[in-house]
Amino acid sequence: MPVFRDADQYIELTRPDGQRTQLTAFALETLLSPALICMPGRPGVLVPIQRDYAEHLLGHLEQMQLLPRAKALLYQRRHYLSSPRTLKSFQRGSLMFFYESMRHKGLKAVVAMARVTNAYLSAQGLVDKGDLDRSALEANDLAAIGKSDIKTVVAFSNLQNLPNLCLWRALKGSVVASPPNCWPADRLHPSRSQIFFLKDFQMNAAHNFLISLEERHASRILQGTKTVELRHRPMHVALGSTVWIYVKMPVGSIVWCATVTGLHTLAPSTLWRRFGTVSRLKRHEFFEYFSGLPKAFALGLSEPTQLASPIPLSKLRDMAGGFYPPQFFANAASDGPLLHVMSQALHGRPHKSTNLQRELELA
Repeated sequence: MPVFRDADQYIELTRPDGQRTQLTAFALETLLSPALICMPGRPGVLVPIQRDYAEHLLGHLEQMQLLPRAKALLYQRRHYLSSPRTLKSFQRGSLMFFYESMRHKGLKAVVAMARVTNAYLSAQGLVDKGDLDRSALEANDLAAIGKSDIKTVVAFSNLQNLPNLCLWRALKGSVVASPPNCWPADRLHPSRSQIFFLKDFQMNAAHNFLISLEERHASRILQGTKTVELRHRPMHVALGSTVWIYVKMPVGSIVWCATVTGLHTLAPSTLWRRFGTVSRLKRHEFFEYFSGLPKAFALGLSEPTQLASPIPLSKLRDMAGGFYPPQFFANAASDGPLLHVMSQALHGRPHKSTNLQRELELA
């Protein structure tokens, strides 16, 4: 993969007939739309957007309000408006990463990415209806975008909604240092742009992790009547991963494991329609659990397998004095002692004393 120099650099391609040809990176991406070529050294811009506008500009939510501003979704090339001082951040061919802020119950995460087609300045009075239709904004929204009457209009294309949200806590320090609500647009060094892809690729590798469940939920999964586990926020794990189940007191043991077969982040009402029956919750329990949340998450599970030799909490604490059952989930390193002990228990082998605390990575 060549290093990114600019959007109009040529890339050599081999056609099916064996002949070589050349296309600019921009032209190739346009032909492959909505694909994005994530070349080393390609710069990016992290841009904030409120949920009220994000859902109509990006279309990343399962359910949206039925308002006229959703017409922006009809266009392949859409517009993002910002203050005039951000113009220098938007180079043609740069990547845009849309951060949905926490205002109005936003997700506080990077939810989508796209490619800058071009950017220009426009006086507030000259921003026409075509610009507004592509931006999900109304004319009376412009005054809230900075104090200046001049606005930066950024045309973007090749929009892709991210299947795995990149949450603010994962960005803090590694990508940006200041709180996301404080910047109008943050130009990223190429090495930092790649962090988004690296985080996503890391989630694609199957691994092992531990969760805690109440006894009633655990038994229903083992019986095969409950095939999803619900969570308030997405679990960044990969399909095919093995989940090890700690059953809460009075059982107080790691009792069984299962395989991850689905990762579903949806509006609560949509999640209920699809998985309400196999969640084994009553309707009022389900909606009380997700009350006030714009998104709900379901972890699909299959092939539940009971350990031949369950691992009690007392044994775990003997081996790791600071061990506590995870509140969300805990990763188990592939070469670590926790996975070794659980694998032995699965096949009925005796537990050996070891130090688990070092390799428990709480998510």
